[in-house]
Amino acid sequence: PRRQRPRPSRRKRTMRRGGRIVAKKAKAKAKSMSGVKRPVTAKGLIKQGQEFLKQGELLKAQKALQQALALDINNTQAMDELAQVYIEAGQPEPAVEILMKSIELNPDSGYEKYMNMGQLKGGQESLDFYRKGLTLLTAELSSVSSSSQSSSDTTSPAFIQQLRREVSQCYCAMAELFLTDLCFEEQADVKALELVEQSVQFDPTNPEAFLIRANTFMSQQRTQEAAETIAHSYSLWKDLDPKDIPIFPIRYSTGKLMIELENYVLAQPIFESLSFEDDENSELWYFLALSYFHTQQLEEAEECLQRCSDLLVKYPVAAAIEQVEKLSVQIKEAIALNPPEENAMGDDGEDQDFDDEIDNDDEEDEEELQKAN
Repeated sequence: PRRQRPRPSRRKRTMRRGGRIVAKKAKAKAKSMSGVKRPVTAKGLIKQGQEFLKQGELLKAQKALQQALALDINNTQAMDELAQVYIEAGQPEPAVEILMKSIELNPDSGYEKYMNMGQLKGGQESLDFYRKGLTLLTAELSSVSSSSQSSSDTTSPAFIQQLRREVSQCYCAMAELFLTDLCFEEQADVKALELVEQSVQFDPTNPEAFLIRANTFMSQQRTQEAAETIAHSYSLWKDLDPKDIPIFPIRYSTGKLMIELENYVLAQPIFESLSFEDDENSELWYFLALSYFHTQQLEEAEECLQRCSDLLVKYPVAAAIEQVEKLSVQIKEAIALNPPEENAMGDDGEDQDFDDEIDNDDEEDEEELQKAN
């Protein structure tokens, strides 16, 4: 007789049914839990605020970070991020207040708050904040560089280069103080150059370092070295992807220095690109008109100067109006001496050269006819 397969024991069948039951219960529980909100934490709100800040949603970022501080009143990370929101919103007073509180609570952590305070303050006070921030930043760079063998994002070559760029920019900020607020200090220009050299050592691809070096050379009347240095600064970013180029003020300062050095050929493309980002800047249009004028592009110069004049009507500046009027006269005189090429087409739209050829042929025919007669 045919042998039958043994039936599973009752215990095994029960386990199978039990497994399905447990799975159904777990699934039902997960479904019921999906509608339950997770508890709000200060850490989660800080992360949310950072995302809003990246997206430029300043009000939303402010709200999230203020909620984080409501949950954890002494959270200095939330304070530092909220201060950044205030800075980007153009509100320096609350930014300073909250940064000072963060420094008081946690003075040896977070170099960014010292960099921001250096930016918001001036003179010796600003320099002191930058120096403290630089101490913390170089310590972090040293720590990260020594553990660069790990595969963490915070030890990657890209992150290390980012830190080196921030160190370089900090030296730039301190050097710039000796060209502005602290320019009357003894040997201010020498101190500025020393700080610029430190900046270049940390990041030789930083255009801002060479811009400040060029400005320092200008303060020392070393115009040839300034011209070579600013040209090198421009070469470091002129071919970069737009997302990687320096911020607007650095490019603007580069263009202005080139105008001062009468390098209109290099200044022109800088101000052309800047005009697409800020077309309400009368000085920008003046510099662009000046660049076109000195490169013999007179029609373009006249058009840009008109844009400048229109803006000065809305926002008048006496000294600027005088400069514009002077350049306007120069452009008109140049156009009078070098009028644009006349259209080769005649008044009736026919080709004038072709008409001249026909006239010559007619004269030749008349001469031959007279000889024949």
